[in-house]
Amino acid sequence: MGQAFGCIQVDQSTVAIKENFGKYDDVLGPGFHFMPWCFGSQLAGYLSLRVQQLDITCESKTKDNVFVTSVASIQYRALADKAADAFYKLSNTKEQIQAYVFDVIRATVPTLELDKVFEQKTEIAKTVGERLEKVMSLYGYEIVQTLIVDVEPDDQVKSSMNEINAVPVLGPHIGIEGEHWSNARLLTLHLLGMQSGESLIPIDHGSSHKINHWSLHQYRLPTLHFKRGVAFPDPT
Repeated sequence: MGQAFGCIQVDQSTVAIKENFGKYDDVLGPGFHFMPWCFGSQLAGYLSLRVQQLDITCESKTKDNVFVTSVASIQYRALADKAADAFYKLSNTKEQIQAYVFDVIRATVPTLELDKVFEQKTEIAKTVGERLEKVMSLYGYEIVQTLIVDVEPDDQVKSSMNEINAVPVLGPHIGIEGEHWSNARLLTLHLLGMQSGESLIPIDHGSSHKINHWSLHQYRLPTLHFKRGVAFPDPT
């Protein structure tokens, strides 16, 4: 109703974009403004200056061939002194941010092994934030905070990792200690990447012998089901 009389109200933490005969004219801050439509003035739209959050899920593969899903949380806002750029230069801000996040994560994660991805979440988030800040400032946006809030491996890999992590607790109780425990753990970890049908797994423990899959029973480890469905029956 107010626009019919050439008057508009702009709320707090918001700016309005004013045009004159279709051409950008001014950025209007919070408050009451007179905008005589009879002289070609019109409201192009509003732009929020509040901090917004975008959660992005990205799937990628680590250096040791494990698929992981990373969740990045990006907090951003439009800059009041660059409101015209933020309003006119980007048609879809969220898609633009998502594209750059995908680019950085999919370029970084494949260079790291799974354990390193968990350890370097902060470094990955910093790299994403620096890349976004450099690009989005050209469009009138500020990146307030960038976080990698979660890294989720494939469900089968998670299950295998849980079983492996349980072995150190079980080891002393089932008589696996010292060198035998070291051999057993290395063997178990190595089997995660084993192709189905391979029967001989060379692992260097500082000795000349090789360990085959029956060694799993020698060290009395519980049967484990790995990500490729490899299971080991009782050789007896």
